[in-house]
Amino acid sequence: MRLRAWASVLIGVGACVLLWGHWWLFSVTAFATVGVFWSLGIISNYGLRAEVHWRDNLRRNMLNEGYSEDDIVERLKNVPATTNPNHVPDWPVMLNMLFSLACCGFLITGVILRLRG
Repeated sequence: MRLRAWASVLIGVGACVLLWGHWWLFSVTAFATVGVFWSLGIISNYGLRAEVHWRDNLRRNMLNEGYSEDDIVERLKNVPATTNPNHVPDWPVMLNMLFSLACCGFLITGVILRLRG
């Protein structure tokens, strides 16, 4: 995953640090941070599963077309391994967005509470 994906988790951890001592806010912030991390895992798993399925189909098609195993390995080595975001359903992305926005709000709340003393 890229840094922009981990930014929401880091924002949530920062909010948890700032809200330490405000137990209700801390626990809700910790829940939102875990939700961000969990939804990132789901997004990553869907994308990786689609990539593996695509590679398996490509390998099967190349075998049916008569390519040798060495040719297939060489050609697949040149194809970069990435996740496919087009196969990720909307619900984990929406959950991630909501949890991320909540973490941003809790970070702002934590900064305000720390500045007010």
